[in-house]
Amino acid sequence: MRLFATTIIMLALAVFSASASAAERIPAADFALQDMSGKTVRLSDFSGKVVLLNFWATWCRECVDELPELESLHLKFKDKGLAVIAISIDRKAATVADYLLKKPLPFPVPVDSRGEVFIKSYTVFGVPATFLIARDGTIADRLLGRQSMTSGSFMRRIENLLEEGAKR
Repeated sequence: MRLFATTIIMLALAVFSASASAAERIPAADFALQDMSGKTVRLSDFSGKVVLLNFWATWCRECVDELPELESLHLKFKDKGLAVIAISIDRKAATVADYLLKKPLPFPVPVDSRGEVFIKSYTVFGVPATFLIARDGTIADRLLGRQSMTSGSFMRRIENLLEEGAKR
């Protein structure tokens, strides 16, 4: 029984923490969500950039722990072509607005309170969840659960995607 459970967990991690070669990638779904200022944020607005798309919630401790690392990545790579978008799945935009008043973030933070993007477009059922989207608009990586966003291996993934797009 223990072997079966371990196998299921390993399969789930393989599915949800998968890197895809350029030939295997699928297009990332576009979306239109409102941020706290009422501005519409669309994935297509970041065409030609590498996008780190993170789904999070204020009630999720692991999600909140990732936010400073997302900010570090944003500051380190924004001038090299990385865009960070942190989509909150909180039910109430006011909850996100209160959080951002205390801890502002320098990148777009739209809210998907009905799960239109989170569940229907990206088929994710837990947070945190992170997608790395290549410059061509395809999903290069998807990661479920808490990640060390500033680890050497994760930063190399971003650098490789930034270089990949720059070569074209």
